[in-house]
Amino acid sequence: MLQGMINIPLIEDELAVRVVAYQFDNSGFINNVAASQPFPASHAAEAGGGVVQDRNDVGNDEYTGFV
Repeated sequence: MLQGMINIPLIEDELAVRVVAYQFDNSGFINNVAASQPFPASHAAEAGGGVVQDRNDVGNDEYTGFV
């Protein structure tokens, strides 16, 4: 997580500029192990999945922005 803010007064007690930036990186919480799939690998190709593979951090996301 990264956050920052800058506040610059242009006219004292009347006008200022504020910039806020942020970045959040949420790690995934699911480890999808190919051996735990409920159907054989041959059915994965029929379902459009191709080769069954182990995947870590399924469900991870990242948000970046500024105001």
